[in-house]
Amino acid sequence: MSNSQFAKDEEILLIDAFDALSEHFENRISFLVQYNHISDLPSKLRFLRLTSIYRALIKKGNFIPPADALQTSLNYYDITYKFVALISIIEATFSPDEWIDFYDWLRKSSNAEVFPIENQSALEKLYTQYNSDYGAIRSAIKFFDSLDLEEKEFLKSKLTRLRLDQNKLKVSEVESTISELAKLLYNVRSEFMHKAKLIVEFGDIPAISANRESKPFISNFSLDNLKRIFELGLLRHFGMQPEHHVLLF
Repeated sequence: MSNSQFAKDEEILLIDAFDALSEHFENRISFLVQYNHISDLPSKLRFLRLTSIYRALIKKGNFIPPADALQTSLNYYDITYKFVALISIIEATFSPDEWIDFYDWLRKSSNAEVFPIENQSALEKLYTQYNSDYGAIRSAIKFFDSLDLEEKEFLKSKLTRLRLDQNKLKVSEVESTISELAKLLYNVRSEFMHKAKLIVEFGDIPAISANRESKPFISNFSLDNLKRIFELGLLRHFGMQPEHHVLLF
């Protein structure tokens, strides 16, 4: 991208970025001062792209189902639409720009010495190595691991994993790690992507999710909570610091 093209795109996208994140800054000038300290052009482009999509799809966007659709007190269609989009943006924050699948990764010249793969154990070891670089869920885990202590404790207080004890649900006695909660959120997203299960756990009311194949859990966590956590994590990822202490709710 030429500098002139970037300047044109930057002028437009900065409007979106500030609109999406304005509550964390004193004013537009202080936001721009921090934005201009982002280290390089590719990082600035990434920041602007992510914030623009976030504003359009989640912060300002709404999904309105047709009037004859099944209706409930909460618009779970909108919650599902925004939750899936937000987890995708969280994943993109830490994922490599160029993604390749496992087969192509194996075929790369740097991995040529792995052939022949001797057994299943060797294959699983390679797959673990691949996931550390390109696995989608790893990017989501890295994002949540990067949060500050207050945000991590907030997340732990709002999501309680359950375990099955003789076919009965029982609150787990083991405190969840942030990685486990990140996997839980990602798995909820995946169950919509792969099984078309509406996401009903993150409205404005507490919910018990007892039929998720990943991990059953109790949720006092809302989409608005996740939006705030995302905004704070995104800013810090790009070296920016919120100037206001915004409540997580």
